[in-house]
Amino acid sequence: MSAENRVTDLDLKVQGMACEGCAETVAKAAKTVPGVTDGVVDLRAGSVKMTGGAGEIDGGLVADAIRAAGYTVF
Repeated sequence: MSAENRVTDLDLKVQGMACEGCAETVAKAAKTVPGVTDGVVDLRAGSVKMTGGAGEIDGGLVADAIRAAGYTVF
């Protein structure tokens, strides 16, 4: 992904989370992406918010990691 697609904060909608275990799986998957320093999953809202250093998060890689864990990202 190009430099202009890198962000400091990233909010994604995630479909398919049904329990706290799912939320933990999504958070763990997202945190494997370089640049992600922290993440909060809101199970009720079906969302994940990742934070990182200035312009260090590649949103496409985060989405791919969550998809690889078995969830739909949009």
